[in-house]
Amino acid sequence: MSKLQSKIASGNLLATINGPVGVGKTSLIAVAGYRLHQEFLQGEAPLIPLRAPLPLHASETVSSFERKLCYELADAFIEHRDALKKRGYHFPNPNDVRGWLRNPVWRTRGLGGSAAGTGAQYTRGSSGTSSPGYVEFGLPNTLSAWLHDCFRGGEAGGFVCTIDNLELIWQNRQLQSVLESLRDSAFSQPGLRWVLCGAEQVVRTLAATTRLHGRMDDPIDLNPIGDDQIGNLIEKRHEAYTRDRQAKPVPLLGPEEFLFLYDKLGKSLRDSLRYADSFSGWAHRTGTHARTDVLRDWLIERGAEHYHDASFRVKPRGWKLFDDLVAAGGLCTYSQHKEFGFPKDGPMREQMQKLLYANLVRAETVPGSRRHSLTVTPLGRLVKMAMSSPLVQPLHYSPTQANR
Repeated sequence: MSKLQSKIASGNLLATINGPVGVGKTSLIAVAGYRLHQEFLQGEAPLIPLRAPLPLHASETVSSFERKLCYELADAFIEHRDALKKRGYHFPNPNDVRGWLRNPVWRTRGLGGSAAGTGAQYTRGSSGTSSPGYVEFGLPNTLSAWLHDCFRGGEAGGFVCTIDNLELIWQNRQLQSVLESLRDSAFSQPGLRWVLCGAEQVVRTLAATTRLHGRMDDPIDLNPIGDDQIGNLIEKRHEAYTRDRQAKPVPLLGPEEFLFLYDKLGKSLRDSLRYADSFSGWAHRTGTHARTDVLRDWLIERGAEHYHDASFRVKPRGWKLFDDLVAAGGLCTYSQHKEFGFPKDGPMREQMQKLLYANLVRAETVPGSRRHSLTVTPLGRLVKMAMSSPLVQPLHYSPTQANR
């Protein structure tokens, strides 16, 4: 945590985090941003996180990303104007910001070149937030000037922006070009600090490209929380949930129960926390004690529901492949088709597509190649838990159906 906060505060390079899907990368960034914001409110330099990460979409372009960023920055100026004003920072008139958000054409004050004594040169003109100039030339001059004035050319902090799910570039390599194009615009904008995170070693791949080499800091590697740390995690959550004594008590999972859940879901912190919250709400509504045996039965019921839904698409041969994949450790590639009983990879791909559609398996690009690795998802592990339970009637195949 302190390492990430230090990297954000330095602002020299793009802070980066690498780790498996669901390990808690975005949560770590959110907590670091919250702490930096609290330090600002107590008198430190303003390092203020935007309300949410800036997601990348498969069809993202440079202009669509910058447009999204601009609106988030404008909202941030409005949201934090009182705190900035109280601490003596120059910020735009909120009415001007609202006018810029509403009006497609806005009188601008741009930055360029240098002027004696100030290091900045101001120009006047107009730009449209939906005009070609807005789309093609990075952040509008208006926002650039606001950021420069407020954060003193970037020397006095800035807004903290996050891009997550960078692994999407494996699905659309055009996204790599989008990120590389941001190097000389948004990534170099005074008054902005950046954190980039992703899975599948994508951060290291991007850092090695010609355009981004030297701009991205060495990644912080985030691994799944060790079993010995689960108790401490649950204690902290209990403290957070019981801080408001006016709130009605909710039967939260204890360390033993959460560790059971964490293990069953393949050590995915994101999914474990989500299911823990859902189970706690159910236990509260039904007046049930949050014991491990009760949690197990509840998970089996959830898994059985998804098992039934998936069986409309996944047929006997697909379920046989799923069973074999779980038995093999939950990870494979199409090149192993013979190990799973397929003479060629084509028939294996056909069956695997149905498992992918049902979200029982996730495809990830192997770094440095076009091959895909296939991994059982937390939902898939939940379904397998139900399939293995004597409480759930088999729907998928019998020994005589297995090769159909």
